Amino acid sequence: MTTAISVIEIHNEIDLVLTHRRAMQICKFAGIGLAEQTRFATAVSEICRNCLMYGNSGKITYNLVKMGDEYKLEVIVKDEGKGIKDLDAILLRDPQVYKGRGLGIVFARKLSDGFKIKSTSGGTTVILEKYIASNAVPINSLIIKGWILHLKNEPVVSAYEELKNRNVQLIQLTEELKTEKLKVDQQIDQIKELNAILETRNAYLQQFTYSVSHELKTPLTSLKLSITLLQENKNHILQQELIDVIARAEKKLDKTVTGIVNILELQSKGKQAAKTVLFEEELLDVIDPIKKHYGIDAIHLITDFNAVKEICYVQAYISSIFSNLLSNAVKYRSDERPLAIAVATSRRDNYIILTFMDNGEGINLISNGDTLFSPFTRFNTSKEGNGIGLYIVKNMVEKNGGKIQVESLPDKGTTFHFFLKEYELEQV
Repeated sequence: MTTAISVIEIHNEIDLVLTHRRAMQICKFAGIGLAEQTRFATAVSEICRNCLMYGNSGKITYNLVKMGDEYKLEVIVKDEGKGIKDLDAILLRDPQVYKGRGLGIVFARKLSDGFKIKSTSGGTTVILEKYIASNAVPINSLIIKGWILHLKNEPVVSAYEELKNRNVQLIQLTEELKTEKLKVDQQIDQIKELNAILETRNAYLQQFTYSVSHELKTPLTSLKLSITLLQENKNHILQQELIDVIARAEKKLDKTVTGIVNILELQSKGKQAAKTVLFEEELLDVIDPIKKHYGIDAIHLITDFNAVKEICYVQAYISSIFSNLLSNAVKYRSDERPLAIAVATSRRDNYIILTFMDNGEGINLISNGDTLFSPFTRFNTSKEGNGIGLYIVKNMVEKNGGKIQVESLPDKGTTFHFFLKEYELEQV
């Protein structure tokens, strides 16, 4: 069902101003936003200008069309000019390439939801359509009659007043576009952050997958070969040697699987509750069990927590940092000197820095720096372990926006600087 809302005869420039105004008004009645009002009114204005320029006069009809439960605005512009030559070629013009006149029709089609044109030697008819969102405003026959009555009784507005109104609308539209641009920029920044996180996680996943496959391949190959030889060989001495090989491979597999489970448990844990954690308290809680586990009587421990005594963090993370680093310091201590460990805190920018220093065997960062935090990486295979401690620590620290710096020299010791970001209140 089609209902005529307004009809305007086009004879001069003032009428062009009115056609633009009328398109804006009806779009506003229909609940269409200012930006879309402006787009559609500009399309209408472009066609009406062509009507006046090439047809000398014309008529524009604004209709409301009901399509089931949906509505659309339909604007029909007619003139009785000589028609448009080469219409098909005009419609194919690319505004980025073609710089001459005659782009009004092209732009009008781009700015409308629906566009139809018919041109003969007796004149041209253009139909422009704008769809109305079903939840924009309530529309019924009584409301439509109100629109028609309002437009019919509308006082005559001078061209000057209309230009003033249009200027106000442009200022308002500019502000809206600025707001939208700000939102878009924020969304783009969020997307960039998410992409960076995904890239990091993909890199971790690739590294993890490679490391796991490498760690599993060696003991599995050893198991397979040993079992085959065990089945084929009846020599009891050789069988015992093969059983020992199988036992070592089984032990390595067990450590690897345990490491994988630990990593997956860490990855599966979502946001955990954070609270105020005392550095010294957490350090002392883990040091005695480690001394007992490795059978050492004393560790020369120097602490300085005066700059920062506490942090809002996940307690288990701080405990894990101390536990892993203390274990490594004990395992890789030097045979040439008593083990000494220094732990201190400080502040820099938005970070709380936890520094952990030992005087152990040290690490050659030139040859091993790139794989220091890789899972299942070990630099001394004579000591027990599965090579996932530093990987887990790094994962925990970076999960909350922190970072780690390492200084180390072979046979001198290693220093870790943990740049920790305190958890915000909403994370608690």
